[in-house]
Amino acid sequence: MIFFRKYPVLGIDLESAINNAVFPGLQGGPHNHTISGLAICLKNAKSLEYKTCQNKVVSNCRALASRLMELGYKLVSGGSDNHLVLVDLRPLGIDGATVDKIIDMASITLNKNSVPGDKSALMPGGILIGSSPAMTIRGFGEDEFVSVADFYSRGCANYTRS
Repeated sequence: MIFFRKYPVLGIDLESAINNAVFPGLQGGPHNHTISGLAICLKNAKSLEYKTCQNKVVSNCRALASRLMELGYKLVSGGSDNHLVLVDLRPLGIDGATVDKIIDMASITLNKNSVPGDKSALMPGGILIGSSPAMTIRGFGEDEFVSVADFYSRGCANYTRS
């Protein structure tokens, strides 16, 4: 399901471009399983419980971002107003691919990610951390996300010492 403003923005007709890209390739027929799945998702998104959960996801991410900044990490945007934090690791002399591997050893997933000024996308200077809605749904709150930030920091510190 794609939402957009129907009226052209900057002279670009999004409606035609999206319709031509989506039909018939992606939505060439009445896929009842997709239609019913979208209906359930849209119904859930209208609920107070969903809105409360999404607000918790954002507040958890802000706690994660604040703690990372307290620990001396440089965040590309200076904080977060959504569920993502992009950390610039170059001041530490470590790259995102290395941190991705280190944290993966603890069975935690994050993404290596390019940051402004990177020389190579293969060895990006940052990591993208999400305040996973899955973690929030499982009961993680701001205190737990502070602990998550501390854990990430220990992983980076262990690498820089070795």
